[in-house]
Amino acid sequence: GMEFDFMSEALAHEAQAANATKADTPFTAVVGNPPYAGHSKNNKIKEIVALVHDYKKDWPDLLKPGQGKWLQDDYVKFIRLSQHYLDRTGFGILGFVTNHSYLDNPTFKGMRSRLKDSFDQIRILDLHGNVKKGETAPDGSPDGGVFEEVAQGVAIVEAIKNPAKRYEDDLWRDDLYGTVAHKLDYLVSGVVLF
Repeated sequence: GMEFDFMSEALAHEAQAANATKADTPFTAVVGNPPYAGHSKNNKIKEIVALVHDYKKDWPDLLKPGQGKWLQDDYVKFIRLSQHYLDRTGFGILGFVTNHSYLDNPTFKGMRSRLKDSFDQIRILDLHGNVKKGETAPDGSPDGGVFEEVAQGVAIVEAIKNPAKRYEDDLWRDDLYGTVAHKLDYLVSGVVLF
């Protein structure tokens, strides 16, 4: 009864305060695990589709009909929108766990280039485990995916926008192969990833 009425009032107030903050405060940190959907159902939001177009506009081969369609994957839209907000604030950090396809697939060359131009430092840990590609570790042993229901390989990306700081390396990438247990042990071991 009364306890739940109080909670719903508190939650409503909290939601109202959060919405006001989102509307008035520039984003300085964007963290998440966006959905991976190559055949996105979110193509009716013209603004984000247009923002993603920025990842192919200087690459004529990606502008041909049917090319660059994987750039409309939902995780790409989340990265592009986050990049847009952080470009507006001029500083901040993006931290995502996403599909790892954008790291080496030619369709994503514009995306890689724009991210490198936008951020002062990008750190990536590729967890591999791509079931669709039948990925194996370099020694030929099995390479597991860290998410049971995800057939794509995944990567952790941390992109930092801080023009006031000079970074020794503007791009850092490492690979983690092996069994799911090995990867999860590594990730929870307290080892600093970056």
